[in-house]
Amino acid sequence: MKDIKKPEFMLEAMRGRRGFIAVLEMLIAIVVFVVSSIAMSIGTIPLMIGYFVSDPEFMKTAQAVADGSMDSLQYMQKMQDYALHLPDWMTIATLLLEILMIAVVFIYCRFLEKRKIRTLGFRKKGMVPQYLKGAVAGALFFSVAYLICVLTGSIHVEGLVTNMAPLGILGYFVGYLVQGMAEEVLCRGYLFVSLSRRHSVVYSAVLSALFFAMLHGANSGLTPLAVFNLFLFGIFAALLLVKCENIWVVGAFHSLWNFAQGNIYGIQVSGNSLQPAILNSSNVKGHGLINGAGFGLEGGLGVTLVLGLGIAYLVYNLNKQGKIVEWEGFRPVGENYNNDMPSGQNYAGPQYNGNQQDYAGSQYNGNEQSYADPQYGREEQDYAGSQYNGNEQSYNGSSYNSDQEAFARPQEETQSGKSSEGYENMGVAPGQTPWHPETPEQKMSDEKTFNADYFKE
Repeated sequence: MKDIKKPEFMLEAMRGRRGFIAVLEMLIAIVVFVVSSIAMSIGTIPLMIGYFVSDPEFMKTAQAVADGSMDSLQYMQKMQDYALHLPDWMTIATLLLEILMIAVVFIYCRFLEKRKIRTLGFRKKGMVPQYLKGAVAGALFFSVAYLICVLTGSIHVEGLVTNMAPLGILGYFVGYLVQGMAEEVLCRGYLFVSLSRRHSVVYSAVLSALFFAMLHGANSGLTPLAVFNLFLFGIFAALLLVKCENIWVVGAFHSLWNFAQGNIYGIQVSGNSLQPAILNSSNVKGHGLINGAGFGLEGGLGVTLVLGLGIAYLVYNLNKQGKIVEWEGFRPVGENYNNDMPSGQNYAGPQYNGNQQDYAGSQYNGNEQSYADPQYGREEQDYAGSQYNGNEQSYNGSSYNSDQEAFARPQEETQSGKSSEGYENMGVAPGQTPWHPETPEQKMSDEKTFNADYFKE
């Protein structure tokens, strides 16, 4: 079974706290999303109160409810209508408040999962050019989908909008920069990477894409094809994150995809209401399978084709770079390893804490159980870069054979001038230890026949 080689930021996430099973990871992601939504809702309360109080129609509705001339069902319908037709400034404020989702994910990953922010895919090097590349790619990809709809007669372009609102368009541009990145941080930077700590990249990409599609389940005009396209977008974004090894590209792609859709071409964004745009476009009736009807182009075959070609290109490119590898199986509980070695498990990142030695960089190819990050006190000997291959253990020039129970490590004289005869024999027979001869004659014989190659790796 094939898989995709994990990039460095994923490997670093694996070296931290071990991941949970997939179901639990998904449940935690739902909790993180709910907490984020609550935080955003709290932020919108003052804005909603100010808007409704200043709206004469709403005040009449409230007065009718208070007088008893409007029942609760009529009131709920009226409130739903208000929610679907919020002013643009309210929608822009809602998009900007999604920065709270990024903050919640940062807090959870940093303080509960003990993950560094860079394990979410944030990389300083080349940040600006990578972001610009993602922005251009996002606008270009959606433009191709839009062109497909125009050429097939599914979209009618009526020309430029006559009463264009430049400030509204600019506001949505800034809002989508935040909103696109927020969804990518939650679904790709957090969930996708968290799943990959114990599972394959492909499996993790599929689950995170399902989660992304689920987030849009309550959107207006949702169809089975729209759900499938949202899933394809999640797969594409996950592969793009792995290929580019940073989330700036993915976040920018998502942001400009939405902005081009809603504010350049005047298409509904994932079933939401129309927004201030540059072009005036309308769906042609009877072509809903291609143009997505009430959900927007994301619910049509034009987007399906574009995303399918994008996924195929990314898979081809990853294979060309040698990043399509054999899957090594699910990660055992309690083990920290990187999947970038052809055989065995590769522990990375040696750390030394003065009195303790964290073992790293080791390879395990035997049948025994290897535990991550063993620690040895100062009274023990600190070894680093060890290799364990079945019955033999080698530590920095010394060798240990479990069949013989013999250590071979040259010792130096201590500061007190104690001779080599005074060193402890570690519980083995003197004859089995080359540098502990029983007699001076044996010592003299060993020194004359000393073979330097014995201590070479």
